[in-house]
Amino acid sequence: MIPQADRNLALALAVLAAEAGRLILEIAAAGADSRVKGDGSPVTVADERAEALLIEGLAHLLPGVPVLAEELASAGTLPARHDEMLVIDPLDGTKEFIAGRPEYTVNVALVAGGVPVAGAVHAPALGRCWAGARWSPPAPPWSPSTRCASSPTAPAAGRATPSPRRWPV
Repeated sequence: MIPQADRNLALALAVLAAEAGRLILEIAAAGADSRVKGDGSPVTVADERAEALLIEGLAHLLPGVPVLAEELASAGTLPARHDEMLVIDPLDGTKEFIAGRPEYTVNVALVAGGVPVAGAVHAPALGRCWAGARWSPPAPPWSPSTRCASSPTAPAAGRATPSPRRWPV
């Protein structure tokens, strides 16, 4: 059985990932230039702004939990080792994003003791989200009636905002 707190956290992470996805789609519509990071991989303003949005949202959702974030890590900013950590990749598939292909995702997860507790993967251009919690198989993609709000076809009723309170884990 999946603990309700883990299930709720997975859904809150999916909502936050969808918010980052909406931002990424807005940036894509305006056109995003890319540059090369020190490791040779590309980065865009969409990567950086989505990461900032996720970090801010996670600070409200799980205050005090360290965040391992791709763009901060590539700049040399790593959190201290901790039993509980949030791991995010704000735009996984930057090359696809730059090329205008829809195969990129926003990834966010809580890991405790080296084990994933809850996480979400959101594909903004496809309007699909997957969320899962420990001791459970990944949830199937949400149906069209509950698609993530970054999808142009998402119904307003399917939109939600995460609670600013800390989720018990």
